[in-house]
Amino acid sequence: MRGRRRSVSRPALLVGCVLAASLIGCDAFAPNSSGSIPPHPSAGLAGPQPIADVPAFRGSFARTGQMPGPGPGRDAKPVELWEYNSAAGYDAQPLVADGVVIVISLDGALVALDPITGRVRETHQLEAAVSGTPAISDDTLFAVTHDGVLRAISLVDWTQRWAQPDYDTNAAPAIAGDLVLAGGRDGALVARRISDGSHRWTEPAEDATRVSVAEGRVAMSGASSGQIKMIKLDDRSALLDETTEGAETGTAAQFENSVYVAHRDVAGGSNGVDAFDASGTKVWPWDEPEHLRIQGITVDDDNVYVYTEWPARIHALNRATGEKRWPAVHVGGPIVGDGGVADGLLYVVDITDGLSAIDTSTGEIVWSVPLDVTEPPARVVVSGGLVIAATKVVGAGRIVAFAAPSDPRLLEARAASAAPSLPQTSDEPAPGSVAGVRRLKEHHVDADADLIGGTAGPDGTLYVPDVANDRILVLGPSGDQRWWGESGSGEGQFDFSEATQNDAPAGIAVSPDGDLIAVGEAGNHRIQLFDRNLRHIRFVGRTGRGDGQFITPYPTIGADHRIWAVDAGRDDVQVFDEAGTLLGKFPTDGDIDHELSRPGAVFVREDADEILVPDFGHRRVAVFKKDGSWLRSFEASSKERFYPDEVNMAMTDPDGRVLVLDTSNRIFFLDPDGHLVETLSLNDAFGAIDSSGLAVSPTGQLFIVDRDRDRVLEAQLEPPFWPAD
Repeated sequence: MRGRRRSVSRPALLVGCVLAASLIGCDAFAPNSSGSIPPHPSAGLAGPQPIADVPAFRGSFARTGQMPGPGPGRDAKPVELWEYNSAAGYDAQPLVADGVVIVISLDGALVALDPITGRVRETHQLEAAVSGTPAISDDTLFAVTHDGVLRAISLVDWTQRWAQPDYDTNAAPAIAGDLVLAGGRDGALVARRISDGSHRWTEPAEDATRVSVAEGRVAMSGASSGQIKMIKLDDRSALLDETTEGAETGTAAQFENSVYVAHRDVAGGSNGVDAFDASGTKVWPWDEPEHLRIQGITVDDDNVYVYTEWPARIHALNRATGEKRWPAVHVGGPIVGDGGVADGLLYVVDITDGLSAIDTSTGEIVWSVPLDVTEPPARVVVSGGLVIAATKVVGAGRIVAFAAPSDPRLLEARAASAAPSLPQTSDEPAPGSVAGVRRLKEHHVDADADLIGGTAGPDGTLYVPDVANDRILVLGPSGDQRWWGESGSGEGQFDFSEATQNDAPAGIAVSPDGDLIAVGEAGNHRIQLFDRNLRHIRFVGRTGRGDGQFITPYPTIGADHRIWAVDAGRDDVQVFDEAGTLLGKFPTDGDIDHELSRPGAVFVREDADEILVPDFGHRRVAVFKKDGSWLRSFEASSKERFYPDEVNMAMTDPDGRVLVLDTSNRIFFLDPDGHLVETLSLNDAFGAIDSSGLAVSPTGQLFIVDRDRDRVLEAQLEPPFWPAD
């Protein structure tokens, strides 16, 4: 299970809400019969300028964050003009093409919205979901979907013009002349012709999911590498290829023959910004004074703006020298995405204060307006007098447009909403009334705790790590609570400090017979074994990437008391016997075809001699034989209408169905052949919850850790979500 500490980093990754796609305050238009996006007569409105195009992440392929503007201005707080909700969240930034707002959600819904009303103008369902922000060139949109395919979609007739496989699922394409550039599955940068998708060249790199293009240069970087590489486009000669010292390198921003790149690690690690000239020579470095984790940067004519996640601060650095322009600005926090700059205002989003506008010359917060957001990323676009933000609200998607209070479009919208309308009905069940989920108990816990993950023993006892206090909640079958452990590195002591950013720093498992308990600790880089009475038995592993070593281990215990240790930092599974002897590991080194990305705790399917691995980054369930050889995977399928977000857990029920839990709080039920048979939205069953842990017992007893409300929900799964007795 993924999550965060309440005071650090980004919000829990295991959060979500599945809602029916809707428009607030207006009805959706039927799709245009011609299939093209009709022009909107916005130029006839007095006051605001027509909305200008925003074809790429951070406003352009130079990735500076400069937006065409104008925004709502600084004279008064803006107000909401419209909003559009979807069942899935948004990782991709909204784009603007020919006066229409283009958004793609995490379930692959490509939607064109009217910028004045927020009404749907056109829709297209992609074969899989999208995380990386697409690129638009003329009338074609380029997006990499979660099945690793780069797709060219016509914005004229909304058909797919061509598709090419073998791309990184998080790649954000960029356009350079007649080429579309995007990071391949193996980390390299791949160039194809815009017209037909034919291959032009491939440039080796450690990671090229993040690409920027300007003045005949292309810079590439990514989340899996601390390297920044830059080449000339004409002959692909190297300009720069060096480490930034951080664990990952952000998207490079290029402006006036200079290149600015942020690098980051966990809080307390290497977090800073490097500036290079056009030849690749370093001009200045800057380190975050308290080594706070950097969220991103924005660059304008004068400054480089640097955002830290938590505490949420904004630094302004002289673009030429790296010197501070004004004291760091504190916003509510955590900051949850890259900002945008236009007309002397910097726009940022944080979880507490919402959307804020900051004067770029002084650092003064001009205004802040509420904006619901519970997890990153939040992306903003500033154009035509509007700020348009894409957010996640408990996992669901939300697009919100803000305008100045005096904007005539706002007055028009208010007049329209005041008109009489027919009452709306819905067949959707009220939260808590989903057939097949019988709610049992609600257990409230210490408000100072920060619970992540959890496992249920065979007797119904629940064990949940408290990562804020380095202890474990033990919730008995009768509802009695006690705390186990304390901070430290000795026997029975725990260190649940974060080792790999945004991966749960603790894991716990109980053997099927209840005799053996394993606790994984990211801070101590080890697994501890205990007996059923919580008496310490031994330590397994130590810090490192070699055999028998750990970064962020998550244990599972099989019926034979073998320890299956998944490591989100190593992206592999190591197998130990009860004595702590290493028996093997998988995938094997060099097995590129079956790589894992930030895997979660495995499920041992004893009856089939199989291991199910939640492959979080690849949004799938990877299936191996117990000997470590590859079998198959359960991943997104348009035929099955199966579009999982990042996968947090996989298991089987007594009938052999595979249960797949994703970060949008959905449990998908697949038959053994991978056909989708049921989908359970936990938010439909329990209302909006900040779920940071989930456990299912062998009898279908369900436990959900709701960290925002400091409680554990207990329920019983029944048909169709669990076999009848």
